[in-house]
Amino acid sequence: MSDRFWDEDAYDEGEPDRVVLCVDLKAKHEGAPVWRRTYVMDAWGDARGTAMARLVSVPVSLAVEAVSAQAIPRWCPCGAERSQACGRLDGRDGSACPTLGGC
Repeated sequence: MSDRFWDEDAYDEGEPDRVVLCVDLKAKHEGAPVWRRTYVMDAWGDARGTAMARLVSVPVSLAVEAVSAQAIPRWCPCGAERSQACGRLDGRDGSACPTLGGC
């Protein structure tokens, strides 16, 4: 299946990649939804690198560095009290994802 995907869907030389990610988060209290938010990230490769590297590889490496430096705990509760530290995982300049929208 992988070979077929590479044959049929590979990017052309110099063509930027694109990553679209949708995340739906829901909080419940006693079985009833009390909060729900859906986020959509849409990124594409450019001179800074591929979208996959900026959205996956770079944030993971930054998270490893942050945990190693004890800047964030291993379990990183990215809540309000840690928003600055966890926000850096979006990329060194915060521009890893050109489009991040909440629905």
